Amino acid sequence: MTRTITCACGCGRVGRHHGRGLLASCWRREHRHGTLNGWPRTARPARDQLMRLADENIRGRIDDYIELREDHHVPLAEAAARLRVSTRTVTRWHSHLRAVGETYPWLFNHPATRDRKQAA
Repeated sequence: MTRTITCACGCGRVGRHHGRGLLASCWRREHRHGTLNGWPRTARPARDQLMRLADENIRGRIDDYIELREDHHVPLAEAAARLRVSTRTVTRWHSHLRAVGETYPWLFNHPATRDRKQAA
């Protein structure tokens, strides 16, 4: 998913975002010169990405995923099949939960998470 931006390097060109607020040609130039780290990353933080999953139906499915994986030790592919979603979807959930699981109150209320915190 690309978006149209005005390049952050100051060249004034408008085009498709490549990364770090730069167009592809400017990104390559910065990379080639070793100055790419001077431009901040523009990727959405995992917390913001997980907020898209905040609707009630998906939260329930993620809770079911947590229960299958942590309480019943079901392999990822089998959990995906049981929840009728793709393996890629549960892989995304897993990544998001690892990145930001501690920041979501609805995750705190899940018995598996609560038990894990009490044991620590």
